[in-house]
Amino acid sequence: MTTKMLLRCGIADLTTCCLMALNVAGCGIAAESFTPTPVKAPLTIQEARALLTSGSPEQRIAAALAVPTFGDDAREAVPQLEANLFFLSSHDVRRAAAIALGEIGQRATDAAPSLLDVLAEDPSAPVRVATADALGRIGSRVAVPRLAEHLGDESMEVQIACALAISRITDVQFQDVGSDGIYTLDESGQPLIVVQARLWWHTLGQYTEWE
Repeated sequence: MTTKMLLRCGIADLTTCCLMALNVAGCGIAAESFTPTPVKAPLTIQEARALLTSGSPEQRIAAALAVPTFGDDAREAVPQLEANLFFLSSHDVRRAAAIALGEIGQRATDAAPSLLDVLAEDPSAPVRVATADALGRIGSRVAVPRLAEHLGDESMEVQIACALAISRITDVQFQDVGSDGIYTLDESGQPLIVVQARLWWHTLGQYTEWE
């Protein structure tokens, strides 16, 4: 017998947490929003980079979430966003940086190694969720084995985010991708999408060249 379960995790509906909305809900995970103190959004990529370097946590969050709106110029802020992945005093800053890098997508490929480090080491599950989602959006194939490792993460939300990221990168469609954040659990209480991803990894994925 299978059951349905609503899973809440760290990818926010950002329309409620910043001055501009970014569409990050495509990963299919229901989210808890974070609400930083309203601050003035940066008007230029140069201003955003400056705030990411020396701003308050609230300013860094606003700047991070503004960066993808600058189009091709967003690439210029990738080094500053990458540095903010390790901003120890605020997990919301780290999460906002990961979300922004995911929105920048393939243009943020250089940040993939740092994102993988954060996925492995960050104590905050919402940050790890956002990091896994970012890796999926960036689409770096070298990330697949590390994402597969975290299909066993202590957080079920992180497991799902990793399965979704692997699916995005590889175009492999796992069973039950969820609808509005509702996922089917198997008899042992595991999300079917994670079970399917693990099965794929052990039977095929680990024997594929990901370099």
